[in-house]
Formats: sequence, C-alpha cells, structure tokens
Amino acid sequence: MVGYSAWLLDQIGVADDGVVYGANLSLDGTTFAITSWSSVSSGASLNAAWGGTTGADPTGGTGDRCGDTMAVRGAGTSTEILIGSYSGTHVVLFTTTDGLNFMANPIAITNVPAGFSGQGIAFGAGNTFWTKSPGYLLRQVAFERSTWQGEPCRS
Repeated sequence: MVGYSAWLLDQIGVADDGVVYGANLSLDGTTFAITSWSSVSSGASLNAAWGGTTGADPTGGTGDRCGDTMAVRGAGTSTEILIGSYSGTHVVLFTTTDGLNFMANPIAITNVPAGFSGQGIAFGAGNTFWTKSPGYLLRQVAFERSTWQGEPCRS
C-alpha cells in the first residue's frame, strides 16, 4: 500500500470497525503522516488522517524518529493510534472526534532510554501500553491524559 505523496508505508493497523491505517517512516519526525482507507477493499476511499499530504512532526518538535512501531484500537470516534520513537523518549497517541481526522498528543515518558519503544508497541489496559527496544526486555508504561506524561510501571 502507498499513502499520500506516494509514501511507502512502514506500519499498518486495522481498527475494530475495519478501517485500515498506514504510517510512513520519518527519520526526524518532520514528514510523518497517517493515511486511512475505509476498508481492505481495493476500491476503499483514501483519507489523510494526520499530517496532510506533506507530513508533519507529531512529537511537537523533538525531532524523534517516528513510524517504526504503531498500534491501533477502538472504532469510529473512539479510535486511537499509538506510535513509538526509535530515537527518543516520547510516544504519540492520536485521537479523533470525527473518526476521520486525528490529533497528535505527544506523551513524554520518564525513566526510559532513548528508543525505548523502537522495536514494538502495543496497547495495554486503560492508559497503559507495552514496548520493546534493543537490549531491553518488554516493559509496561502508564500515562496520564491530563498531563500527557508517563513512566514505566513498577512490579
């Protein structure tokens, strides 16, 4: 699959309602974009879900590499897309109010090494997610939506 501006997609995820989301890889975050298709059908409509047709930096200027990892959950206006960084300590939670256009919510994570979410990311229960990075075991992270801050869970 190819997104807008002929970007090759690095990550693909499917929401509970069958909408397909694809994200490209941006080495410094500045050209990151999410494209969606209404279904897996070859005639599905294409939508620039975030970043338009030129891309943007979802981390708010950190310059983090984006697009190596992605997770999708929910449906319609409850759809959430989570991306990790291979070079920094932020993740970005994309939310939507209309099911088509997404808003980037960068989450600063403390007490983690740079690239902590670079090899895998998956939603956990509630406001948690799981990550994998080079040289580290799987870790669970909890975050607060009121502050967009997070830290690893303690066992």
